[in-house]
Amino acid sequence: MPKTALLAALMLMAATAANAQQQRTPAVKVRMACQKDYYAHCQGSVVQHACLRQYWVNLSKGCQAALREFASPAPDATAGDGGN
Repeated sequence: MPKTALLAALMLMAATAANAQQQRTPAVKVRMACQKDYYAHCQGSVVQHACLRQYWVNLSKGCQAALREFASPAPDATAGDGGN
């Protein structure tokens, strides 16, 4: 494979990975960011989200940020007009 084709393939892979990173849903972000915290504090818990909230102060900053994003409400199209 010529060097230019290899370079193009590597650049495409990097762009694809960056795009996939941006398109992750909040639930996937929580799963990825909180994996170590879950195993440290909540392994075996049936209600994982409740367990993570219980140990909030012990969670990593990344896990806390992902949980905040997951819990934040979606923007409402009627927000700011009194719901009319």
